[in-house]
Amino acid sequence: MNARSFLLCAALLPSLAACKDTGDASDDEPTAASQGTDSVQVTDDEASVLSLSVDGSDAQKPVAEAVPATGDAAAAGAMARVSASLSPPGCETATQAGSIVTYVFNECTGPRGLVHLTGKLVVSYTVDTAGVHAHATATDFHVNESTVSIDATAVYKESAGTKTVTVATSGSGTGPLGHELSHQGNYTLTWTGTCHTLDGTWSTTANGLSRSTTVSNLSRCQGFCPAAGGVVSHTYRNGATITLTYQGATVMWAVNGKSGTIQLVCTPAP
Repeated sequence: MNARSFLLCAALLPSLAACKDTGDASDDEPTAASQGTDSVQVTDDEASVLSLSVDGSDAQKPVAEAVPATGDAAAAGAMARVSASLSPPGCETATQAGSIVTYVFNECTGPRGLVHLTGKLVVSYTVDTAGVHAHATATDFHVNESTVSIDATAVYKESAGTKTVTVATSGSGTGPLGHELSHQGNYTLTWTGTCHTLDGTWSTTANGLSRSTTVSNLSRCQGFCPAAGGVVSHTYRNGATITLTYQGATVMWAVNGKSGTIQLVCTPAP
C-alpha cells in the first residue's frame, strides 16, 4: 500500500474495509502487456539457442536414413555446425563426452541475428525415428538482450530446407524490458537460413502471478524487429486477455477498450 492510500485509510477510519490493498502494479494493463512482451522475447531467445544447438545434428546420418545412427553421431554433427556458424573465431569451445556436448560461449554472434551469446550450455542428444532429440540446460545464459536459464527438450526435424524444433520447456529469464519471469509449456520454432517463426502456448509467472501466453506466427529475420503479422494473447488478472500485435519496433496492446504501445529493444528491418 502506498503513502497516499495509507493517508486515505487513516481519514476513513473506522471504516477498515476501505483500507484493503487492491493489488500490486503488476495487475495493471500496461505492466501486464510489458510482461507479456518480455515473456515472448525470453522464449524466442531460448528457442534461438536451441535451434543453434541442433542445427546440423543430422549431418552425419547415413545417406539412406532420415536421422543419424546414434546420439554420439548427432552430438558430433551439432558440435561441428555450431563452431562453424559463430564469430569471431575462437569465441566458443565445445567438448563431447559420448552423446553430451558442453558448449562455452564468450560474446559470440550467430545465425539469424543471434548476438551476445555468453555462458555454458549442456546438451544431451538422442535419436529415434521421430528425429533428433536434445535436452538442453543452462543457467544465467546471455543471448541477445535477455538472460535465460534453460531446461528444455527439443525434437528436431528438417524437410525441404525448412527446419523445425518442437520444444517442451520449463525455464526462466529476464527480458529486455527488465521483467523477471518463468515459463512452462510448449512451442515450435521453424527456420531457414535467415528467418525463424515462433508459435506456441505456455504459462508465464512474474511477481508471483500466473499468466497464460499464446503466440501465433511471430517471425524475425536476421535479428531485426518482428515482422508485422505476429499476434500474442496474454491472459492476466481475472481472465482478461491482452492482445499484443507486432509492428516492427512497436507492440500495440489492447484489452477491454483500453490500448497502448510498447517500444521493443530491436532494430527495424530496412
